[in-house]
Amino acid sequence: MDPGAGEKDRATRKKKRMKAWKKLKNKKEQDEQREARYKDWRGEK
Repeated sequence: MDPGAGEKDRATRKKKRMKAWKKLKNKKEQDEQREARYKDWRGEK
């Protein structure tokens, strides 16, 4: 296994996340997701 494989795998996962993010149908959904992530990041429940 070459050393770059892990990086490539990470990049692929990131791309998939970006694709899933773009699939969110509208801005309202995106805002809800963002708010949920923000609360999670702040450690709020």
